[in-house]
Amino acid sequence: GIWVAAVAGETLTATAFTKSVVDRELAQRDLTQWLQQLHQAGADLSTSAVAAWPAVVLDRMPEMPEGVGELSGPPGFFTRLAGKVSKQTVDLFGRVEDWGGSGFQLIFCAVLFAFPLLNGLAAPQNTPPPRPKAAPKRTPAATDGAAEVVGDSARAARSAVVEGSDVVVQGLQKHTEYNGLRGSVVRR
Repeated sequence: GIWVAAVAGETLTATAFTKSVVDRELAQRDLTQWLQQLHQAGADLSTSAVAAWPAVVLDRMPEMPEGVGELSGPPGFFTRLAGKVSKQTVDLFGRVEDWGGSGFQLIFCAVLFAFPLLNGLAAPQNTPPPRPKAAPKRTPAATDGAAEVVGDSARAARSAVVEGSDVVVQGLQKHTEYNGLRGSVVRR
């Protein structure tokens, strides 16, 4: 427990409060009364009111203990935030524990339903892959003078090829079975 002592500096007489200060009802009232009686008695502890108290005469005045500052200081914003999150997490787990099996089943079903929805929102599955930005190249064919179109962009192919010219399809990535086919442009 915590105890309180008093030292009279002039006469080097020390006394102690004989009751525990903490963990006791009316401790503050008793301590206040003791301090008042001590103040009234002054340096002389031989008066009738305080004669029953334990007293000792010291050889010299005891040294004052060194004050210890707060080692970490008051909690900052992030420390308080972490404390609140920790407390909320402990409270949440306590509530879930109080629910028993039905609470676990409810959370499990919510996760089962929410996961595909959230996964679909986060990464849509039906988006086409990005197309290359390069414009198709037009080169004359080595055998019969036909124009060769590289790339699968329809708009770029229309602007690169004129009506009536012969072409060879090459460079398709989605429908590779059409690569190598020859044809002629009938209409744009």
